[in-house]
Amino acid sequence: MSRRALIVVGGLVVAGVAAFVIERLIVTDKEAILMTAAHAVEAIERGDVAEGLKVLHPLALTEAGNPEATRRALEEQLRQMPLDHVNFMVRSLEVENGTGKMSVDVMVLPKDPKKAGSSVFRVGMAIDWVKEGKDWKIRRADIK
Repeated sequence: MSRRALIVVGGLVVAGVAAFVIERLIVTDKEAILMTAAHAVEAIERGDVAEGLKVLHPLALTEAGNPEATRRALEEQLRQMPLDHVNFMVRSLEVENGTGKMSVDVMVLPKDPKKAGSSVFRVGMAIDWVKEGKDWKIRRADIK
């Protein structure tokens, strides 16, 4: 292979690596929402309710009632029915001007299906997201 061909191939490899690195460094709003949702789900799975609820916008908690009461109610629910796994399937996600609308199916697998009365609970949700600074927060969530 000639020197010129090696230079061209080397340049293409460098350009490809640079493009890959740049793509990995840039996180789109949709990716940020999905990562935030996954982080909250993982926290709830391991029983860290306080960390899981950080995804909620303060207005979402205020409208639902007392934020501390919300946390205690979820902790009590997890004590009564410990979770094995939570999975979510995004049906649609649209983001525009600092707001996002997500349609998602949430599947909850309890640790003790006999005690819970079912091996899986499935619920559809419509979730409104709002960008607060650089973070995405759930503004409102409705069960379908």
